Amino acid sequence: MPLPAVELRTGWTLVDAGDRADHTTATVIEAESGRHHLIQADYLVGCDGAQSTVRRCAGFSMEQFNPAAPQFTVYFASSEVARRWDGPSAWITTGATVISGHDGDRCVAQLPVAPGDEAVTDHADLLRRRLGLAEEPSEPGRSYRIRHSTRDVRGTLEVHDRLDVSTLTSEPAKALELNDLGRAELRTTEPLVIDRYGDSPRTGSIVLVDELTGATVAAGMVEDIG
Repeated sequence: MPLPAVELRTGWTLVDAGDRADHTTATVIEAESGRHHLIQADYLVGCDGAQSTVRRCAGFSMEQFNPAAPQFTVYFASSEVARRWDGPSAWITTGATVISGHDGDRCVAQLPVAPGDEAVTDHADLLRRRLGLAEEPSEPGRSYRIRHSTRDVRGTLEVHDRLDVSTLTSEPAKALELNDLGRAELRTTEPLVIDRYGDSPRTGSIVLVDELTGATVAAGMVEDIG
């Protein structure tokens, strides 16, 4: 909830801080223009992490409670993660810390390197597994969030068949695995104004999102309207 006494500026960098007789000062760099600004205030609170510029400028040393641990850093774009909360947010688990909401859909994740992880080369897959976002099949009867154009509604999926890409024939199926193609029927809790994909790709396509994890499960095209 916005607070009238708080002005939030994202993307700015604190480069210096000083203590005066009756106030404190902070020198910051504006992200877009690169301009330096001098800010005066009664108090300056150091909430800028372990390598705190505020702490360093104030001359306070940091006690080392634990030895430094190596981490993987993963930069990625995900509208599902970025839209989980309003505004800048941190998603903290035992296996990863994900920061989002500062720059559109762009996110950054820090993953502690556990024993045996040194040889891992697919850090994105490691992040998905740490957060429980590994790819799962589209299951019948399971509730999904269905994204259509600018709307999100809830619904269930009923798979009819799967396309065998080697023979280009359809075979009965109850679920679709990763990269499968098939036909399915969606039942939504609210009506959607849709078109056939051939008539309008924008209003004739949908995206299925896992309600629990926020991961994209599948994408679909409207073949027929009944």
